[in-house]
Amino acid sequence: MLMVLEQIESGNLRLGEICDREDLQRNLAENAIPELIFNTTAENYKEFLAGRRFLMATMIKEYYDSL
Repeated sequence: MLMVLEQIESGNLRLGEICDREDLQRNLAENAIPELIFNTTAENYKEFLAGRRFLMATMIKEYYDSL
C-alpha cells in the first residue's frame, strides 16, 4: 500500500491505474477493504479481517435488500 500511496503522490504509475486518492478510496470500498489496511501489521491482522468481514457482510446485505 505504501507503493500505491507513493504513486498517488508522484503521479508515476507503477502498480495498476490508481492515480488519486478518490480512485483509491473507491477501489477500497468496492473491494471491501477497510481503511485499517494502511496500518495493518501481523499484530492487528485479525482486527483487519474482522473489519473486512463486516464490510463484506454489509455489501451482501445491501445487494440482497435490493433484490
